[in-house]
Amino acid sequence: MKKIFIVLFILVGAALLASCVELPDEPQEYLPWCKEQYQQLLAEYPDYPPAFIGACVSTMQTGKPTAYVSLCGYEPFRESLEDPSITTKKECIQYILNYGE
Repeated sequence: MKKIFIVLFILVGAALLASCVELPDEPQEYLPWCKEQYQQLLAEYPDYPPAFIGACVSTMQTGKPTAYVSLCGYEPFRESLEDPSITTKKECIQYILNYGE
């Protein structure tokens, strides 16, 4: 469960930290919570991929961040990661997979 917190904070970055939102406890709360996070990210990154919502829900359900790999092809997603050295899809995938270990 601790890995979920770390990954989500990294992936959502400053938007999540600024909002001081608690992670949902119940599975039925995942979708609304992920939609809210997406709206915050969309405000900062207008071209943010809507697939974030599904990846977020999947990560919350499984505890594994691998669903975010599908977003690595989107530049706004890579820009939202807290590591500015990640500029390519390949680097992004490797970054996420390393968090899944």
